[in-house]
Amino acid sequence: MSKKNGTGPITLKTDGRKVQTYTTTRGRAITILPMPPMMREHLQAALKAEWEESGHPLAAKPTYAIKTAAGAEETHEHDEQSIALPEYAADKDAWQAWQTAEAEFDGELKLRTLKAVIIDCLEFEIDPAWTAKAKAKRMRVPADEWERKLFFAETELIGSGEDITAIIETAARLTGVDARLVDAAHESFRGGVEKTDAATPTEAQAG
Repeated sequence: MSKKNGTGPITLKTDGRKVQTYTTTRGRAITILPMPPMMREHLQAALKAEWEESGHPLAAKPTYAIKTAAGAEETHEHDEQSIALPEYAADKDAWQAWQTAEAEFDGELKLRTLKAVIIDCLEFEIDPAWTAKAKAKRMRVPADEWERKLFFAETELIGSGEDITAIIETAARLTGVDARLVDAAHESFRGGVEKTDAATPTEAQAG
């Protein structure tokens, strides 16, 4: 019978970093370390550069122009309210294309952030019997050290969106970031955990 999932007390490593234990919904104990403060920004910049290099840069948010009482022209970004107005019907295709691209970019950024947190912020023991178990299920076990860590976490440790949210939030809080940023991250990841649940574990047929 697995233990109830949840976080344990915050303790200090010998280098002074705060850490916290967490038991996943699969009953696996892990140690969560602080998230590098600028990690998400670097991941976002790298992903944006990849899109630009592939010839599909992120489009700017569609805008509209209005004239002020003084006769000056002001440009504003569209939002859900403005795009619904009849006078901006011609902008709807651009708005929908922008939303689709933003959703795709955000989904990929969420996945990359989770993978980076697993690599940088989680400590756990890999079960020696896991490799044989994975191969028996016809799963391809990565040879690279970091890919193995990711693969093990995705297939053996993380059991639900609840785990993903808890891991991300705990790593952020241990860093000491503003609580409002943690709450914003929670909302962001909560919207994507269903997709991540569907994609976890990752399996590949052995060749």
